[in-house]
Amino acid sequence: MRRALALAAVALCAGCISERMGYATRDAEPPAPGATLQEAVAALGNPTAVRDLPTGGTEAVWVGTATRGGAFEVSFWGVRFVRLGATRTTTQGRRLVFDAAGRLTASWPVGEGDPPWGVVPFGR
Repeated sequence: MRRALALAAVALCAGCISERMGYATRDAEPPAPGATLQEAVAALGNPTAVRDLPTGGTEAVWVGTATRGGAFEVSFWGVRFVRLGATRTTTQGRRLVFDAAGRLTASWPVGEGDPPWGVVPFGR
């Protein structure tokens, strides 16, 4: 009986997905206003994209993904009979703006439900 319950528990958990990459792996708070880009990199890791602003400042974006869900497949000799499941991936990130002196002046979240400028914000 105990083996059957253990086997059933393993079968139910087969295919579970919980994955976080990039900025989504960090639980750190964004740097405080006045922080430098180097301090932001120390807290959040390397940014996904950086660009110079016409005013002489710098804009940096950190982006990551979080995937959750699961899938179960019944197949025999490579022939799939049924596949059940669903996964959902969300984008999470942070945009920081630094002035010409190199100090943090603004910070916005990037991702699901935020301004629609996408994963690649600078048109690459």
